[in-house]
Amino acid sequence: MLSFRGRLIKRALKASVTLWKKRTPRNIKLYRTKLDQMAKRIPVTRDVEMQSVSINGKNAEWLIPSSNAEQKQSTILYLHGGAYITGSVFTHRALCATITKKTDRRLLFLEYRLAPEHPFPAALEDAVDAYQWLLNQGIPSKQIALAGDSAGGGLCISTALMLRDRQIPLPASIACISPWVDLLHSGASHQNNARLDPLLITDDAKEAALQYTDPSNLRNPYVSPIYADLQGLPPVLIQVGSDEILLDDAVTLAKKIEQAKGDVQLRIWQGMWHVWHITGGVLPEAGKAVLEIRDFLDQHWGKQNK
Repeated sequence: MLSFRGRLIKRALKASVTLWKKRTPRNIKLYRTKLDQMAKRIPVTRDVEMQSVSINGKNAEWLIPSSNAEQKQSTILYLHGGAYITGSVFTHRALCATITKKTDRRLLFLEYRLAPEHPFPAALEDAVDAYQWLLNQGIPSKQIALAGDSAGGGLCISTALMLRDRQIPLPASIACISPWVDLLHSGASHQNNARLDPLLITDDAKEAALQYTDPSNLRNPYVSPIYADLQGLPPVLIQVGSDEILLDDAVTLAKKIEQAKGDVQLRIWQGMWHVWHITGGVLPEAGKAVLEIRDFLDQHWGKQNK
C-alpha cells in the first residue's frame, strides 16, 4: 500500500509537472538547461566522492562511497533516463549517489550523446564504449553491473544485446528501473494508466522516440529490446510502478526474457510512478527499492556470464 507521504508526493508531482510543462519552452537546449538548474537544488547524500572523467571524449563521473574502505573492484555502470533527449550528471547525481552509498559500490555515470543532435545509435555506441573502457581499466566483466532508469533502463538491455552479439564478456547483472523498451508504445498501460501516471504522457514519449530514430526503425531490437532475441542475457531485475504508462514495457520485457530461458525478477511496486527512486530519503518506498537493487546486485557480483 502506498504510504501517506507517497500519496502527498504523488499529488504534488502531478501539479508540478503540469505547471512545468506550461512554463518551460519547447526548445530542447533550454529545456535541458532548466532541468539541470532544477536538479542542482536536490540535496546529494553525504559520504560520496565525485570525480570527473573523460571516456573517449564523453563526460562521465565516478561516484565512490566513503564506506568502500576495502576499495571493492565491483562497479555499476549507470545509464540515465530522459527519453534519449535529456539527462546529465546534474539530473541524476542525487539518485546515483543514493545508489552508490546504499550498495557500497563504485558507480560510473555516463553522459552519452543525446538526440536529436546525435540520434540512434550514438547512445548505444557510447554505452558499449564505456563498458569496454571499464574492461580496459582491468575490471573483469563479472565485477561490472549495468543499471539505468527509463530510457537508460532500455539502453542497459540494448547494451547487453550488443555486447552479446559482439561476443564481448557480459556483465554480472542488470538492474532496470521503469525501463522504456517499446518505442512503438504498443502496451495497453499507455491508455489504462494515462490518468494515474503523474509524470509521463504518451504523446511526449512518441515525440521523443521520433527524435531518437526514424519511424521505420522503431522496431529495431537495439531501439526497442522487446522485439529482440533475448537469449543469453545476464540476470535482470526490473522494477516498475503499477501506475506507470510504461508498466507493460516492463511486464512484456520480463515475459520475453522468461521465454528465452533467462533469469529475470519483475517487481511491480503498487501505487508507484515512473522512477520514484529519485525522491531518495523523502519517500520510504524509494529507499526500499534501492535496497532491493542492492540485494539483487549482491547475489551476482563475481559470477561470470558467457
